[in-house]
Amino acid sequence: MANSERCFDLRKGDAHFKDEVVRAAGGETLTRCFACGICTGCCPVSEIDNRFRPSSIIQMVLLGQREELLKSPIIWYCWQCYSCSFHCPQGVKFASVVRVLRYMAVDEGFVSAELMEKLHDIEISVRKVRRRILDEFFEAYEKTGHIPDQIDDIFEKSFLIKDSFSEEI
Repeated sequence: MANSERCFDLRKGDAHFKDEVVRAAGGETLTRCFACGICTGCCPVSEIDNRFRPSSIIQMVLLGQREELLKSPIIWYCWQCYSCSFHCPQGVKFASVVRVLRYMAVDEGFVSAELMEKLHDIEISVRKVRRRILDEFFEAYEKTGHIPDQIDDIFEKSFLIKDSFSEEI
């Protein structure tokens, strides 16, 4: 069920959760949110995965859904691109709020520090893969003078060339 369709038992909510998030470095802007949804509308993760909705995550914090949110993998889907922050009319720094939630998840034992480290390694690897794909794309463009049509071929080629790729990651 999508977050927008979920019902929360507010009797089980933690009334102090949002205050703890706001007091943490990076969480100060949380309560400025007035739920306009611009963060979700401009989010590149939301564009490809409708399970990730920044506005729903903020709502969960505001409603005190501490355990459900901190144990959820969804807080690790944010790319930390800050697109949401640049577009937010209230200046909510959602990516910073997510970082606070991630550290809280580790501090409260919902996620191990080792897992957090591995997730960081995945983020670095994804950035390197993106760079390789773009390198292949622009190389093909420079060779032909045309925008490549076969993006899937470029994607595959970026993984196949150079055996050193796994060492690079």
